[in-house]
Amino acid sequence: MTNGPGAVLAEVVENPLPKDRGRTDLHRHPLYCGLRNHMLDFLVSRSKNFAAETPDYDPARVPLVRIGRTEPIIVPAPKGFDTTSTQAIAR
Repeated sequence: MTNGPGAVLAEVVENPLPKDRGRTDLHRHPLYCGLRNHMLDFLVSRSKNFAAETPDYDPARVPLVRIGRTEPIIVPAPKGFDTTSTQAIAR
Protein backbone atom coordinates (compact mmCIF):
# COMPACT_ATOMS: atom_id res chain seq x y z
CA MET A 1 0.00 0.00 0.00
CA THR A 2 1.04 3.56 -0.50
CA ASN A 3 1.33 5.98 2.43
CA GLY A 4 -1.15 8.44 3.84
CA PRO A 5 -4.88 8.93 4.03
CA GLY A 6 -5.23 8.48 0.27
CA ALA A 7 -3.47 5.11 0.38
CA VAL A 8 -4.14 2.66 -2.42
CA LEU A 9 -3.33 -1.00 -2.91
CA ALA A 10 -0.53 -0.73 -5.46
CA GLU A 11 0.27 -4.41 -5.86
CA VAL A 12 -0.33 -7.79 -4.29
CA VAL A 13 2.92 -9.62 -3.57
CA GLU A 14 2.63 -13.40 -3.52
CA ASN A 15 4.51 -14.96 -0.61
CA PRO A 16 6.56 -17.89 -1.99
CA LEU A 17 8.03 -18.84 1.39
CA PRO A 18 6.89 -22.07 3.07
CA LYS A 19 4.27 -21.72 5.79
CA ASP A 20 6.27 -23.82 8.24
CA ARG A 21 9.26 -21.51 8.54
CA GLY A 22 11.46 -20.78 11.51
CA ARG A 23 12.66 -17.29 12.24
CA THR A 24 16.28 -18.35 12.42
CA ASP A 25 16.19 -20.17 9.06
CA LEU A 26 14.03 -17.77 7.06
CA HIS A 27 16.93 -15.72 5.67
CA ARG A 28 18.44 -18.88 4.15
CA HIS A 29 15.50 -19.53 1.83
CA PRO A 30 16.52 -18.82 -1.79
CA LEU A 31 13.56 -16.48 -2.41
CA TYR A 32 13.76 -14.54 0.87
CA CYS A 33 16.16 -11.81 -0.30
CA GLY A 34 14.23 -11.15 -3.50
CA LEU A 35 10.94 -10.87 -1.61
CA ARG A 36 12.43 -8.66 1.10
CA ASN A 37 14.22 -6.40 -1.37
CA HIS A 38 11.12 -5.97 -3.55
CA MET A 39 8.97 -4.95 -0.57
CA LEU A 40 11.58 -2.61 0.89
CA ASP A 41 12.17 -1.00 -2.50
CA PHE A 42 8.46 -0.26 -2.76
CA LEU A 43 8.20 1.13 0.77
CA VAL A 44 11.34 3.26 0.54
CA SER A 45 11.27 4.42 -3.09
CA ARG A 46 8.32 3.56 -5.27
CA SER A 47 5.41 4.25 -2.86
CA LYS A 48 6.25 7.96 -2.66
CA ASN A 49 5.87 8.51 -6.40
CA PHE A 50 3.33 5.80 -7.16
CA ALA A 51 0.45 8.14 -8.06
CA ALA A 52 2.61 10.33 -10.31
CA GLU A 53 4.31 7.39 -12.03
CA THR A 54 1.11 5.39 -12.51
CA PRO A 55 -1.47 7.75 -14.05
CA ASP A 56 -3.43 4.83 -15.55
CA TYR A 57 -3.83 3.08 -12.15
CA ASP A 58 -7.00 1.01 -11.97
CA PRO A 59 -7.92 -0.15 -8.42
CA ALA A 60 -9.92 -3.00 -9.94
CA ARG A 61 -6.81 -4.37 -11.73
CA VAL A 62 -4.10 -4.38 -9.06
CA PRO A 63 -1.14 -6.44 -10.30
CA LEU A 64 -0.08 -9.65 -8.61
CA VAL A 65 3.70 -9.81 -8.21
CA ARG A 66 5.40 -13.19 -8.12
CA ILE A 67 8.96 -13.02 -6.89
CA GLY A 68 11.37 -15.37 -8.64
CA ARG A 69 15.08 -15.85 -8.42
CA THR A 70 15.75 -12.82 -10.63
CA GLU A 71 13.24 -10.10 -11.49
CA PRO A 72 9.61 -10.02 -10.28
CA ILE A 73 6.99 -11.20 -12.75
CA ILE A 74 3.87 -9.03 -12.79
CA VAL A 75 0.60 -10.64 -13.83
CA PRO A 76 -2.90 -9.11 -13.65
CA ALA A 77 -4.88 -9.83 -10.49
CA PRO A 78 -7.30 -12.73 -10.90
CA LYS A 79 -10.83 -11.92 -12.08
CA GLY A 80 -13.05 -11.30 -9.08
CA PHE A 81 -10.10 -10.55 -6.77
CA ASP A 82 -11.34 -7.94 -4.29
CA THR A 83 -8.69 -5.22 -4.22
CA THR A 84 -10.77 -2.89 -2.04
CA SER A 85 -10.86 -5.20 0.95
CA THR A 86 -8.29 -5.90 3.66
CA GLN A 87 -8.82 -9.57 2.75
CA ALA A 88 -6.55 -8.95 -0.24
CA ILE A 89 -3.67 -8.18 2.14
CA ALA A 90 -4.32 -11.08 4.50
CA ARG A 91 -3.89 -13.81 1.86
